Parts: sequence; C-alpha cells; structure tokens
Amino acid sequence: MSHSKLTLIGMASYLASEGVDLFGDMTLPEGIDKDLLVNTFLQRGGEFEVIYSDPYFLKTQIGYWSRKCNRTFEKWVYVLNQDYEPLYNLDVFEEWDEEHNSLKNFNGSIARIGGGKDINNLTQTNDLTRTDDLTRTNDLTRTDDLTRTDDLTTATNTDVTTENTRSAMDAATYQPYTKEQVTGSDNDNTVTNTGTVENTGTVKDTGTVKDTGTVKDTGTVKNTGDVTRENHETVGTANSEDSRLTDSHRSHRYGNQGITMSQQMYMEEIKVQRWNLYDNITDLFLQEFVIPIYE
Repeated sequence: MSHSKLTLIGMASYLASEGVDLFGDMTLPEGIDKDLLVNTFLQRGGEFEVIYSDPYFLKTQIGYWSRKCNRTFEKWVYVLNQDYEPLYNLDVFEEWDEEHNSLKNFNGSIARIGGGKDINNLTQTNDLTRTDDLTRTNDLTRTDDLTRTDDLTTATNTDVTTENTRSAMDAATYQPYTKEQVTGSDNDNTVTNTGTVENTGTVKDTGTVKDTGTVKDTGTVKNTGDVTRENHETVGTANSEDSRLTDSHRSHRYGNQGITMSQQMYMEEIKVQRWNLYDNITDLFLQEFVIPIYE
C-alpha cells in the first residue's frame, strides 16, 4: 500500500515556489559544475524520502554538509586533473650533492661526463659595428698601338665640252659659232671615294687598381642564458690542498620498470576513467539526506 512521503524533489519544488533554492547554501570547490551536480542529486535520489521534514532546516544542513566535505571534493578534483603517462609506473626525479676533499697539490678543474641531454636556452646578442677606412689607388697607364690603313680610291671628274651656236636669220643650215672645252666643271659629274679606312692594333690599360686600408668589425658577440643537462653530474674546481670538491647529481628516471605489463596498466587506466566525480559526490549526499527505499 502506497503512502505519502516527503521527497527530495518535493522539498526542492516547495522552496522554489517560495523563491528559495534548496541548494543555495551549498559551496563547492572550483572545477565542479553545481548545476550538473544538483541535477545528479535529483536524478538519482529525487524520489527518495528525505530525513528532515523541515525544508528550511534541510537547506541549512546541505550547506553545512558541503563545507564539511569541501576538502575531500577539492582533493578529488586535484587528483583527477593531474597529467600522467598511463603506461609509466616509474617517474622519479633525483638530485643530491656530494662534498669531499680534493686531491693534494691539485690545481685545475675536473669534469665528469654523464648521460642525458643538454637543454640550451642561450640567446645570442650582437652589437658589432663595421668601420671602413679603405682608400682606392689607381696607377693605370693606357697604351695605344693602333695603325690606320687607307685603301681609298678617288674617281676623277670627266672633261666637259660646251658648244655655242649662232646662225643668221636667213641661214638654211647649222652654223656653229664657238666651241669650248671645260675640264671637270660639269655639276652633273660625281666624285666618289671607294675602298675602306680601318684601324688595326690594340688599345689596352696596363697597371693595377687596388684598395688599401682595413675593414673591421668592432663590438662583441655574446651568448646569454644557460645550458643545463638532465641526468648528469657536475663537479666543482679544486684549487689547493684545502679546497673541497662538490659533485652535484640530478636525474629523471621514468618509464615502465618491466614489473607490470602494459595491458595491466591499460586496464587500471580504464578503471580510473570509469570513476565519476559527480556520481561519487552524489553517493555521499544520498547517504546523508535521504532514505533509499524503493516501493
């Protein structure tokens, strides 16, 4: 036989009608979606009967409960947000210093070479300025051994004969009057030069053209930054009998030690990813405030 009961949804609906949020006093760490969490509460336990009949008292107790569990929720969020390699079961950073007396009468430095890799963050700065005091000197001399040859032929003018006539009015035949011969005076005649004029030989410059002086860069080129080495040893310098030598060691060991198979670590990773933050917070909430009885 069914009976009436005060459910979580009923309490939330009643306060909402009064303009009050049942979960208004609940505080959560950063990284948890409050709306999603409240919806999970109502979805999984909304039909269960609450242990407190006074809705305002229930609202206050939910606020205290969230404050009590806040550190737990904060740690859960922190762990779930960590980055890691699922197939690594070793991730160890080691660093230590060893100090001991140096060798007697030893001056100089000792370098010990180890494995690992260098990390280089050097930055090169350049303040060079180029100065030029070059002077150009020229001692060229031009020599010319050209010879001009000419095989031109000039044509001569042809003599011109001019004849003048004069006849009487009653003359029946040609009557010559005067006849003159002019040498080379006819404008219709032409004078031409035939042949070629050419220069034979060479024109050349002898001597040298050279730049004397210097071109130089002044300033400095330097590297700023540092070079560090992972998983190696660095030693100090021994200068006298009383000095001490310090060895600094730093290493990072990571990967699969070979104790656990990769498939086993894969399955463990699947289990971790199936662990849901909102479901686990809801489990704590329902244990605290409702009577989980199904009818």
